[in-house]
Amino acid sequence: MYTWKIGEKTIGNICIIGGGNEGHYFLALLGSRPELNISLLTSRPEKFGYEVISLNTTNKIETVGRIAKVSSDPEEVIPSADMIIILVPSNTYPGYLNKIAPYVQPGTILGFIPGTGGVEFLAKPFIERGCPVFGSQRVPSGTKVIEPGHKVESLGSRKDFRIAAIPGSITKDVCAVIGGLLQINTVPLPHYLSVTFTPSNPILHTSRLYGLFHNYTEGEEYNENLSFYKQWDNFSSEVLLGCNDELQSCCIKLSQYNLSQVSSLREHYEICRVPGNTDIEKMTNKIRSLVYLKDLVPMLRIDSGKFIPNFESRYFTEDFPYGLSILRSFCGICGTETPYMDTVLGWYDRMFTKNYYFNGKFCGKGLDELPLPQNYNISSLEDIYMYYDKLEALF
Repeated sequence: MYTWKIGEKTIGNICIIGGGNEGHYFLALLGSRPELNISLLTSRPEKFGYEVISLNTTNKIETVGRIAKVSSDPEEVIPSADMIIILVPSNTYPGYLNKIAPYVQPGTILGFIPGTGGVEFLAKPFIERGCPVFGSQRVPSGTKVIEPGHKVESLGSRKDFRIAAIPGSITKDVCAVIGGLLQINTVPLPHYLSVTFTPSNPILHTSRLYGLFHNYTEGEEYNENLSFYKQWDNFSSEVLLGCNDELQSCCIKLSQYNLSQVSSLREHYEICRVPGNTDIEKMTNKIRSLVYLKDLVPMLRIDSGKFIPNFESRYFTEDFPYGLSILRSFCGICGTETPYMDTVLGWYDRMFTKNYYFNGKFCGKGLDELPLPQNYNISSLEDIYMYYDKLEALF
């Protein structure tokens, strides 16, 4: 029977937090390993049995995962865990971390998938207790729950799954374990900021929502539920590329770190390889050609039969405050000009009466509630280097 190890720690007991699409997928794969004891912390334990099945797109069974214990009480599943894998929206990280904090043992490894959303700040108390942390740039696979608590469909894995850890010395071990368990090519990243700066949903979702609704007025209704990708337009591409380029400029400023794995969206979507047209048109055509699971914009059907934006969607509650705001905060510290990010966040501030901006600057009182570097006494490049160096020195 195979033994999974990260450094000197043997991984036998793994607790999954979150019963969404990715939670089901991880339960099915990890639970199929007889050498592992898998438990689940979820707010809906009544939905789950003790078996989760993963199906492929032709409805063929790929794996059958067995769950040793399902609970909504962290005291029942957290103390025995060698590793905890957190698969919930980043805006819920603070609540979950507070909930499990009394029961996490020193040395327990915490994994966040994906690892954006201010993990290195929110998890700092755990790191100080000797708990290593790792995070991924994106999720490993497209998934869809078919039968809640029982069946999940796998739509295919990424060609590579990129992970960074704190401390960096265990990143290769983490990649070997997670890659082996998920049977996916897993790439170690040179620094955790390579995860933090991932230009995925924090830029993709926010740019598109701004593109769609920047002229929205309260009471406006739509005849149909809009398409997120298939109806993508050049204006959304312009904003997306603008935010992407501002983030890339920030990466260049942090020259002491190897952030080469923070791939520009120009590279990620391979638009430079498509001949003709402008970059904006290339990006629009590329995104329109992508097949995504959730193509519909988060909207609600109202009594009139028409649609309005769903402002309670995680696209709004997660990707702006726990995504783009964090990237913008780093850019400000690094001295990077961010006219596109400022425009998008300024619109969000006005729409949701948040207090992120004050006198036209990204310095409102509402920022105090977010896991931003400026809330951890980081105000310069030197402070950034010092913060991450101190995290590494704790191990």
